[in-house]
Amino acid sequence: MPNDFNSIKSKNPGMEFNIFFLTMFIVNGAVIGLANMFFPSNVVLGTMSLSYGWALIISSLILSLIVMLALPFIVQLELNRKKDLNPGEMMAAYFIINFVSIWLITRAAEIFGLGVSSWYVVLALAFVLDMVQGLAITNIQKLRGN
Repeated sequence: MPNDFNSIKSKNPGMEFNIFFLTMFIVNGAVIGLANMFFPSNVVLGTMSLSYGWALIISSLILSLIVMLALPFIVQLELNRKKDLNPGEMMAAYFIINFVSIWLITRAAEIFGLGVSSWYVVLALAFVLDMVQGLAITNIQKLRGN
């Protein structure tokens, strides 16, 4: 079976990007939804005109899009340095990306439906997202034999 997957991967390299995007979307939605469930006064989903479900979908989708669009820039950074980022550096880079992304998304709460009570919440949410995203991508790569 792994040989079959490698032949598919070589014929369709964009599929890995799609799988990672879907994984990010699910992970981001789960973390944001759980944060809202356990800390409803700190993480708010929905507005007067945007329901809870749509706010969760839109904010998770935008966060996933930003995180995945940052990947080519991280690869370019590795190419410029002429060495791969170690796991700690990779986690730090995605922590910064998550922090900035969540901050920007919450600044447009009327559009995306995600609001937070302070920047400390953004910091905590970015940290949790960083850990869970890293764990999910690592497990996906192990399952796929990369």
